[in-house]
Amino acid sequence: MHILGVSCFYHDSAACLLRDDEVLSAVEEERFTRKKHDPAFPINAIEFCLSSGGIVADEVDAVCFYEYPLTKLSRLVDQHIANFPRSFKNFKRFAPRWFGEILPLARVFEERLHLTAPLFYYPHHLSHAACSFFSSPFDEAAILVIDATGENSTTSWGRGSGATVELAQEIPYPHSVGMLYTTITSLLGFMAMEGEGTIMGLAAYGEPTYLDGLNRIARTFDDGSLILDPSYFAFDRKDRMMSRKMERFFFPARDRSEPLEQKHRDMAASIQAFLEDRLLKMAAHVRSKTGCEDLCLGGGVALNSAANGRLEEEGIFSRIFVPPAPGDSGCALGAALLHAHSEGGVRCVSIPAHSSLGSVFSSHEIENFLRLKEIPHESGDEETLCATVSGALAEGKIVGWFQGRMEFGPRALGSRSILATPADAEMKDIVNARVKGREEFRPFGASVLEEEAGGYFVGAAASPFMQKVFHVRPEQKDRIPAVVHEDGTCRIHTVSEGTRNRYRRLLQSFHQKAGVPLLLNTSFNRKGEPIVANPREAYECFASSGIDLLVLGDHLITEKVSI
Repeated sequence: MHILGVSCFYHDSAACLLRDDEVLSAVEEERFTRKKHDPAFPINAIEFCLSSGGIVADEVDAVCFYEYPLTKLSRLVDQHIANFPRSFKNFKRFAPRWFGEILPLARVFEERLHLTAPLFYYPHHLSHAACSFFSSPFDEAAILVIDATGENSTTSWGRGSGATVELAQEIPYPHSVGMLYTTITSLLGFMAMEGEGTIMGLAAYGEPTYLDGLNRIARTFDDGSLILDPSYFAFDRKDRMMSRKMERFFFPARDRSEPLEQKHRDMAASIQAFLEDRLLKMAAHVRSKTGCEDLCLGGGVALNSAANGRLEEEGIFSRIFVPPAPGDSGCALGAALLHAHSEGGVRCVSIPAHSSLGSVFSSHEIENFLRLKEIPHESGDEETLCATVSGALAEGKIVGWFQGRMEFGPRALGSRSILATPADAEMKDIVNARVKGREEFRPFGASVLEEEAGGYFVGAAASPFMQKVFHVRPEQKDRIPAVVHEDGTCRIHTVSEGTRNRYRRLLQSFHQKAGVPLLLNTSFNRKGEPIVANPREAYECFASSGIDLLVLGDHLITEKVSI
């Protein structure tokens, strides 16, 4: 049985393909269109999944969509009617897509892809929950899903056991800690649904002086739930999320061209503290209600690695799992997994212990590209390659690393990565300025040999998808200053035996040469761009930035030529 999972029309559109009990592929549409967080119908991602699976449209047995469109539309219409006429412009903006693509979705699949397989719809939060639980190593676990909003839910919790996932309780729209975090992101002058990670990084430079104010606009409860005062928000507007009342209460919204002031840093610290408080209380509530020792996190808020690290640190659960794509892109996988377990008769779907489910290019294909574009290069076996690259890294070179299948999800995990030594105190500023082109305060994560992580990070647990932050041990801070954030933490990616073997060998080689078992690791892209998906994009990023050495499969490139 072939099952196609799809998520789209909000942000981070994606597709995945299952064959019986195996996940064959999963990829975001942005990797093909080069539009970051692209919400469009994922025709390119779907075509990739079918092609890489070696099947045509007629061989798809089921198409699974990640939410109930009619339920969501009903909520949106009610919202716009309640806020008319202020909401009219926004209604005009979303109506064409709803009536042209979303409601007639089966027709869209047939017209654009000749897909006539039955179309199944699954609830948004249940898709999040399934993605997290069925991807986890747990036979039974509590599940907590937190995002901006699904059809009507903003937060939900339940339990996964064997082949079943059930959600028991929810917080309804608009009372959303995720939406509040995004609103503050917008207030601080960063793009909603994109700048939340920037706010998380900025929080370390401030004090939570606005926490009392946040608790005034959001009434909070001991179980982690909250009720937002709607007078402070403008969710029905296209151009802003906060009302003028919120600006009067805190401060005027910052324009992106304006410098960051201490009040902005303090607000970032405040909303991060508020989120962590809500998450800890929700987790304690879910632990007491389910009795489960392990937890699976899902939803866009699960991308907040600082909050995840805090939850790990508190020890409410024995183990915490966050999938590689906890946001909406992962819902494509979640919907497909739900169908495989409930309708397909599959008892256990094989989920790879890594997130490499995207495109791949053979050494021959890469060689052809380099020769066609007359790009000078050297080739070598794996031992020589790792020795050469680790030596360059130890000397302070910045490396673009392009290997194997592309990662699914927003984190680069050794397939499409930019790498640098963590030992140079100036390296963070160099990579931010010369390579990424982003704010100087933004921190970098680290890939670390799993067996060595405990020696560098306090309480380090498995973090195979770089979704958790841990405190750096005081005695190690001077050895790895480039990956130590302002608050003494680091987001880590643990690399275990048997996963990403070439990348692990590179880490081992660097450990031998430089004396530390970890590397600064950031996604292979520049600010505002998706992660590179093919050799040409990797080379163009290398040629237009401060990357010193590019590794494409078995090939090393140091010269930058016009292509």
